Amino acid sequence: MVGHGGYDGPPGNNAAQAPDAVEFGYAIFAPYRGRGYATEAARTLMKLAENSGVRHFVLAVSPMNPPSLAIAHKLGFARTGERMDDKRGLEHVFELHRGVEVKPRQPSA
Repeated sequence: MVGHGGYDGPPGNNAAQAPDAVEFGYAIFAPYRGRGYATEAARTLMKLAENSGVRHFVLAVSPMNPPSLAIAHKLGFARTGERMDDKRGLEHVFELHRGVEVKPRQPSA
């Protein structure tokens, strides 16, 4: 095993609070990083969700995690906000909607 990945729950259970989106995540163990496994895991999780009709995806990534930030950009995700996670601290929220351009959201007042 080189790592693990999965979904945070069904559509609607995500950092963007988008009812049609799934949030997913992945972790690759240190000895296996830098070999493309995280990118492949992300693509596979998206493909599996697409097989069920999901076209909207969310990632929440620590600003202190340059490799995962690079993967989000490589896969075409757009940063749409941020959130404070109780366990992981500040995270940037990224979204990708297949076939639709995602625009950054305005901060709520």
